[in-house]
Amino acid sequence: TVTACYRNVISPYMQTSYANKRYKITLRRGDNLMEVEDGEHHNTFYIFGGKDEASQSLIQGVTLAGVFLDEAPLMPQSFVNQATARCSVTGRRFWFSCNPAGSKEHWFYKEYIEPDEASRKHILVLNFTIDDNPSLSSDVVESYKRMYKGVFYRRYILGEWCGAEGSLFIDPPKIFTEQSLLWDGIAHIDASYGGGDFTAFTCAKRVGDTIYAYGKMWHAHVDTVMEAIIADAERLRCAPIFCEVNADKGYLAKELKNRGAIARMYSEYMNKYVKISTYLNKWWPNIQFLDGTDDSYISQIMDYTLEAPHDDSVDSLACVVRQLDKVAVTL
Repeated sequence: TVTACYRNVISPYMQTSYANKRYKITLRRGDNLMEVEDGEHHNTFYIFGGKDEASQSLIQGVTLAGVFLDEAPLMPQSFVNQATARCSVTGRRFWFSCNPAGSKEHWFYKEYIEPDEASRKHILVLNFTIDDNPSLSSDVVESYKRMYKGVFYRRYILGEWCGAEGSLFIDPPKIFTEQSLLWDGIAHIDASYGGGDFTAFTCAKRVGDTIYAYGKMWHAHVDTVMEAIIADAERLRCAPIFCEVNADKGYLAKELKNRGAIARMYSEYMNKYVKISTYLNKWWPNIQFLDGTDDSYISQIMDYTLEAPHDDSVDSLACVVRQLDKVAVTL
């Protein structure tokens, strides 16, 4: 999004001493453009969001000398193709940044990172590891290295593009932007009561053969994020909130009701892996996520295997999908 571009790219760059000493920078946020001068050259940078298929219309007809696409694998391929196609000035340049997005079947890997394709298209691929991150102390880096192993170590620590062996979910998630598509849906909480687990919250609605979903995740005790969960459920008009009672004996549902939310308790008798591999795997090609869903929520799903260290968002989404598998709504 444009907001993410300002937060992750423009603002950090303008704070560097290099930018301030070498260039005169004029930021025109109302027009979403930045002008940069060094005394000899004057360049104009247009700032666009690339969050969904409709974004490609934003840059149709523009003549560009280059593009920088931040987190390119999270963008629709149609937007990336439109952006590169608009670069028709002699000496054009493309820059892409990305975190490894899992499977090597991902379109971005096959188009830009796969060795044969990169060589054919004259692409320089730079690989950074966690040791290259200047914002992390050595203690934090070492703690991260101890936290992960196997394919997760290779991806998060070494920055390698590799899929989790045995991963159920290969196709990248689809994104939608109209939150009204979730209205009158249902919700679910996979609660953490301490330790290393996450609290995951899911809203979803089925319309015909499509399931529209939204996910949020916190590395926190459920009590500390309950108000945020209720606020999201109200904003998206999703009720009831389903709560498993096996572990907490109905505590979560009771707390939600005390705060005015509509909660429904259920007992879980199905093996978690069977539930995920049966229902979520079946529906994955037809699930779309609301723009704004946590990246960490989706990453847990994409990294899910039988040996995955965390499965909170996966389990929460699978529980909702199982419920929606029973009924379809036609608008």
